[in-house]
Amino acid sequence: MRFGPEKQAEIFKKLAYKSAYQVGLEFGLDKVYSTPKVIRDVVNGIRYTVRNNPDKYRDYGITDEVIRIVDEAAKQRNVAPGANKRSLAEQRDIEDVDIKHLMKNVRNKAFVLIDKKLDILGKSRKKLEKVSFKELGTVAGISFDKMQILNGEATEHIAMKAKIDTKNMTPDEILEKISELRQANSEKNKDKK
Repeated sequence: MRFGPEKQAEIFKKLAYKSAYQVGLEFGLDKVYSTPKVIRDVVNGIRYTVRNNPDKYRDYGITDEVIRIVDEAAKQRNVAPGANKRSLAEQRDIEDVDIKHLMKNVRNKAFVLIDKKLDILGKSRKKLEKVSFKELGTVAGISFDKMQILNGEATEHIAMKAKIDTKNMTPDEILEKISELRQANSEKNKDKK
């Protein structure tokens, strides 16, 4: 069974908190290989490949920190095989993890999966009939709002009509008056809900 570099990087990252055998099962190696030893050997082979060629896997989230975490987790498992300890990855502070990178990956995967799901719905009348307008509207609304945010645009427009006599006011007084009116309008809208 052969895996591309993206899948190999995914397997490598899982080794931070799972054994080679557990990772092998997760990726379906038990359907191809008959013994736990062979499954472990295949996963460890991928581990060494990624570990020894980090530049090839940088685009897939393999950083020096990830390599260090996987190495330490593997070392910990080898010291006490079968021990039911928390892995080093679980013990690390969240501050040490590249959250921005992880969140971008999650966001990208989620949108790709949503796009695939929408394609499937669009091609199957039977499946599309099972989806409500509300569900489609929710996906559309959230997607629209997120795109507006990414483009630096507003997700909500509030129109206010008010007459302010600005002839005898300074610019600061005008801004203060606008702020007061906005606040009053906001509180009025809260009461309606």
